Amino acid sequence: MTGDAVFIKRQSHSSAIETITQVGVTVKERNVPIFLFPEGTRSYQTTNELLPFKKGAFHLAVGAQIPIIPIVAESYHSIYSLKNLLFEGGVIKVKVLPPISTEGMDASNVTDLTERCRSLMLKTLIAISQPPPSYAKPLKTPHSSKKKD
Repeated sequence: MTGDAVFIKRQSHSSAIETITQVGVTVKERNVPIFLFPEGTRSYQTTNELLPFKKGAFHLAVGAQIPIIPIVAESYHSIYSLKNLLFEGGVIKVKVLPPISTEGMDASNVTDLTERCRSLMLKTLIAISQPPPSYAKPLKTPHSSKKKD
């Protein structure tokens, strides 16, 4: 951790796990919130979809036994499109969902927790977002460049 930012070396699985574990301890000790983006990258989506979630945030929450508070931002395809060189002002809806407890969970629950959270967030994303534009194409799932130690 550097100041208030956390940098995770995603190329090194063991380093990522070590960092996530330390962040969990720090979050619990200091009673501070942490914002994580489980997609792992920007999707620039136009179809109201989500990329698959990485499990690091969920391992952190389960390991520290802290709740997950999903926050969903409306798709911004109506005001921003890199491909179409569109960048206009606008209003984006944000919805804070009820906390999801991790109390009593362990690593064996992480996959189910990740899928449940993603499903809930996707349902909310679709509900609060404008319909996809006519030029929308399905998301391409990024290829994993993950290197195992």
